Amino acid sequence: MIFLNLVLVTLQLLGLSNAVKFDFINDFLNFNHFYKNTFYEAVTQEETAVVQLNENWRFPSIKIFATGGTIASSGDSSTSNAGYSVNLTINDLVDNIPELSNLATVAFQQIYNVGSNEITSLHTLKLRNEILSSLKSGEYHGIVVTHGTDTLEETAFFLELTLDVKEPICLTGSMRPRTSISYDGLMNLYTSVLVASHESAVNRGVLVSLNDRIISGIYATKSNSNSLDTFKNDEQGTLGMFVDNQINWFISQPFKHRIAGLFAGSRRLLEIEHSFEMPEVLILFGYQSLNVELIELAVNHLNVKGIVLAGTGSGSWTDHGNMVLKRLSDTLGLPVIYSTRNANGIVPVGNLPNGKYKFQGAIAGGYLNPQKARILLQLCLIEGYSHERISEIFKLVYGGSRF
Repeated sequence: MIFLNLVLVTLQLLGLSNAVKFDFINDFLNFNHFYKNTFYEAVTQEETAVVQLNENWRFPSIKIFATGGTIASSGDSSTSNAGYSVNLTINDLVDNIPELSNLATVAFQQIYNVGSNEITSLHTLKLRNEILSSLKSGEYHGIVVTHGTDTLEETAFFLELTLDVKEPICLTGSMRPRTSISYDGLMNLYTSVLVASHESAVNRGVLVSLNDRIISGIYATKSNSNSLDTFKNDEQGTLGMFVDNQINWFISQPFKHRIAGLFAGSRRLLEIEHSFEMPEVLILFGYQSLNVELIELAVNHLNVKGIVLAGTGSGSWTDHGNMVLKRLSDTLGLPVIYSTRNANGIVPVGNLPNGKYKFQGAIAGGYLNPQKARILLQLCLIEGYSHERISEIFKLVYGGSRF
């Protein structure tokens, strides 16, 4: 490591361009095997870390973790925004934003490079532990994560629940590939580095920054499959906007949700190895003429530890379905979270099954959508929480159970 530092200083004195420095350092790290090589079953690529030199060493220090997604994709046509593939690295992106050197000293790491539809709980757990390790070193003032937009909200929510740090953590991505004439990735990355390096973002938890909006990692939801303006906090509101190279906060004081960092002290998350999976929690979608045998099949054949229902309306489920869920929950001790398939609204306690359909394992998901309710339930299960404790935790997001 001492020799690497001498190389960095020498390159600085030679006055080489940033692009030349990046290439040289990257080749050096790969050749000498100075990269980290932690193996996870879900990750096949080797990791490399590259340092972006900055003439002003007093700038904030930012670590970028690159995971792939549309922001790292290219297609066959400048007018096509479909059918592209993940084939770029964080080096390709940073090389095209020299303005980053005016914001921060940036280190960047390609932790994996996949579409976010391929991301598993092992990917997110690895990312969380790498972020935690980097921040504990004291080297960085903030973290940026480039991520596919399809499941970005799930990763942001998981990180919000499992990290309790003052440093800003900002997730970003893009809705258009690099080859598109309307590519939004470079500006999104630039604004995210600005947010992560800005002292006004301290103690605001996990943030999502796309299309000039700054959104809470708890509430952020992808609202449109195609539009650039897709990430929304419809009911709760946007935290701030990025306008003319300036951050404009609508919420002036730092704010963290009651469930932020709730599992940050979990020893189980640090002890998980690559052969371990998070508890199996399935999401079942509600619709007319629902075949309730799907519930039986899932429980009997998939080692399910919990169920999340994407119900109709405010969490409604059929009477027949509720009867089956009651029997399975009472017999096997399965917690069942009642959520909704709708984009907005909440599932309150009053909408849980009543009368002969009432059962102890039924828990209202509040305002959490099914995918976020699943993550929260998984974290509760991995800690071995009882139904009563799980219910109390879900009450923190409005709703909870009758306990």
